[in-house]
Amino acid sequence: MKRTKLFSCVLINTVLSICGTTAFDWPVKNFDGNKILSTFAQNRKQHFNASLVFPEAQEVIATDKGKVKLVILEHQGECNWFESTLGNCIIMEHEGNLISVYGNLEKSGAEDALQKERFFSGENVGSAENSAWNESAGALEFQVADTKGKAFLNPLIFMPKLSSESPLLIDDITIENKLGRSYELSSLKSVQAGTYKVYKRRRENSPLQSSSIYVNGTELERIDRDALYQENNLLALSGQRAYDSVNFFPDEAREFLGQILLLHGNNSIAIVIRNVMENERTVLFTVQAY
Repeated sequence: MKRTKLFSCVLINTVLSICGTTAFDWPVKNFDGNKILSTFAQNRKQHFNASLVFPEAQEVIATDKGKVKLVILEHQGECNWFESTLGNCIIMEHEGNLISVYGNLEKSGAEDALQKERFFSGENVGSAENSAWNESAGALEFQVADTKGKAFLNPLIFMPKLSSESPLLIDDITIENKLGRSYELSSLKSVQAGTYKVYKRRRENSPLQSSSIYVNGTELERIDRDALYQENNLLALSGQRAYDSVNFFPDEAREFLGQILLLHGNNSIAIVIRNVMENERTVLFTVQAY
């Protein structure tokens, strides 16, 4: 637990320092940010999504000036037994140990990038199509990674702020004990003292940036959705410990918010959620533990 907490603090500080010196443009022109198909750290086929997934075949542009690090083609000849899961893909290297990944491109744009050394901010890098193992035709897969910290970073923290965003929704809050028994917090008056996992209703169209849980004024867990790192060969978010997508999304209905300890007596519980626009919402509960 100590190692995970230390790593989390270092990673958050790294993300904040990078954000202070780096800003990316959107990788597509004239894009409505509310139409992103899938956002960072959401459940995607039982794994955390490390991308922003953009809809429809459209022009793709470089988000910042960068050096071409690698070009991957979906099909590279008859001997290519394992096809690229990102389809035709361009990877660029930027300042601050960052790389940007443009996947699911048309072949001609990716092949043209093989002849280039650098791209400038806003320069055309091709068009999105359906070259990758993607469930939506013509959707750009865009990723940002920190090569020094060895983590995927949420691209939204580098992008211009959205003009609007889905409302912050938090409802159907439940706690679950070690035996797997769940309780609805809104109607719960008393419960046995002990450790509980806290969940809210899962909403794909209302992604969170971070969540905090306080008991009697003490923050027991904060989970930031700024970075995904590898833990036991799986992508994970960091809170009190590393949480993979199975822990975070145990079923289609629930999303994990954190873990709390309820002591004997009166327990005041505050749950705070935040989005990328830095808006936040708080809900309060009082539970007697026996």
